[in-house]
Amino acid sequence: MQVARMSEDLAKLVDRGDIVAAVRAAQGLTPERVRPLLFGGGFMKDSKPYAEFISRWYQSLSSANLAPEIFKSSETTKS
Repeated sequence: MQVARMSEDLAKLVDRGDIVAAVRAAQGLTPERVRPLLFGGGFMKDSKPYAEFISRWYQSLSSANLAPEIFKSSETTKS
């Protein structure tokens, strides 16, 4: 399956800390597409490179409409 392969590849780039290559690989993809590519392959080894990737990828988004989509489906909780 193509999605599983892409998920493995993007997640591997991020796990290796190759954030520049990961951001390049994610160019042109929507947040809905990136989310399963990053997190569809199982557990992340270390959250730090994932946070760095998301931050850099978010900054690279050219569409003002795409950037807010990253947070569209996140849930908030009240204490």
